[in-house]
Amino acid sequence: MKEHNLDREVPKRKSYRFFEKKNTVYKAIPAYDVGYVCIVLTLLAFGFMMVYSATVHYPEPKSDRWYDMHYSVRYMYFVLFSLFGFVAVSSWVPLRFFKRSNMIRFVFWGTVIACLCVFIPGIGVTVNGASRWINLGVVRFQPSELAKLSIVICCAYYFDLQGSAISNSRSWWPNFMLRVGLIFVIILFQKDLGGTLVLAGIVFMMLWLAGFPKKYLFILVLLAVLLVVFAVMYEPYRLARFLSYRNPLDDQNIKTKGYQLAHSWSAIVQGGFWGQGLGGSIEKLNYLPEAHTDFIMSVVTEELGIVGLLFVIVLFFMLIRKIFLIGKDSAIQGERFHAYVAYGIGVWFCAQVCINLMVYTGVMPTKGLALPLVSYGGSAVLVNMLALGLVLRVDIENRCLMRGDRSKHYQNLQKPHEKRHTWRDFQI
Repeated sequence: MKEHNLDREVPKRKSYRFFEKKNTVYKAIPAYDVGYVCIVLTLLAFGFMMVYSATVHYPEPKSDRWYDMHYSVRYMYFVLFSLFGFVAVSSWVPLRFFKRSNMIRFVFWGTVIACLCVFIPGIGVTVNGASRWINLGVVRFQPSELAKLSIVICCAYYFDLQGSAISNSRSWWPNFMLRVGLIFVIILFQKDLGGTLVLAGIVFMMLWLAGFPKKYLFILVLLAVLLVVFAVMYEPYRLARFLSYRNPLDDQNIKTKGYQLAHSWSAIVQGGFWGQGLGGSIEKLNYLPEAHTDFIMSVVTEELGIVGLLFVIVLFFMLIRKIFLIGKDSAIQGERFHAYVAYGIGVWFCAQVCINLMVYTGVMPTKGLALPLVSYGGSAVLVNMLALGLVLRVDIENRCLMRGDRSKHYQNLQKPHEKRHTWRDFQI
């Protein structure tokens, strides 16, 4: 076969094969990463199975036709709707759709308004003292989940505009941090410290990846730590939760703030290495609060043992690794916006998975933070699948660039004569 010069440098992978068509070299690259899709669907199916196992014994009114599967049926609707969103975003929403200043303004201010709606009487819903949900009639929506995806898209757009000028922090970062800090403050007032920590982790890691000066990044991290300490000291229930997690088995803590963690430990001990078998959990029988949401991994460990825990960890490791590899491919192709989107979503999932696993094992104080794709929650699974669909779209467009095909998925994505923007274009 004759050698040909390609227009773009293609990342070398052993699985790529060459073939000729009309004197042009193409790559035999699949349209998308099949392994990535399989991992996502496996986690989603595993989560549905564990939600059913954790909620099948919940007492519901006998008038309900599906009273023994109330939560499972509701969650099934959320899963089906989120699958449609996953396919729709990955198939019909090109990344250039978000590379517009008007769209970024809509995403940012729409998220701010949605997060403020939780404080409006009659619209916002308060559960256990936390105002985090909007009542949409049939379902409840949690805007803080949408804020995570919005922050990723806005940061990716902003850092892409800055380019190499991001090191000149004095000219743009106060304007940027004021807008990001607005979302942080609103979510913190919703009494969602766990969600605020995830958002802060996303922003700090994306700043680091974008080349933000380390000395300024260190100052921001220090300020964030001080704010977290203040938030813990300001709310008595947070301080009590922080003090109790160090010794949840104490006589005073085991019946109050340490009750949930103590029963989580009990589930881990009873599960052992192989577990009690699917459906054999005892702690889920109204002993462990929030067994189907924040502490779903306690039920997984009790029923499937350490083997089940390792299975979930390996799946998430493979998923996050693939997300970062997709971002790396975008960086090689020179598409910064695509790379920032993939990296931001990868950091988001990594932070949330790590925090959830550390909470249920007692390494961190108890937080109201669900495990992506596994815990029960309509808003969470919908936004998570939209984010993963966006990553799949990045992968599809990467592969179109590798094949040199711009006609189907990558048409008019980047014009050579396109005017470069400045930081003033991001006036949102």
